[in-house]
Amino acid sequence: METIIEYYILDWNTTSSRGKIVLKLEDGEAEVLENLSFNAFTAIALVLAHGSSKFDSTTHSVFNYKTL
Repeated sequence: METIIEYYILDWNTTSSRGKIVLKLEDGEAEVLENLSFNAFTAIALVLAHGSSKFDSTTHSVFNYKTL
């Protein structure tokens, strides 16, 4: 199921070099993406930074749903 992401929190741990992203979804739920590598953390953060993002709970993916 695809749900609009209202806001998010980025958390990078400099000791473990692992990241966590907390997504607040439009339906009131929260999704936590944990233990992310630098590459995964950065890629997801770039998608979120562009805005108009959705989370797909079936595939656990984050994507932009509007184009410029």
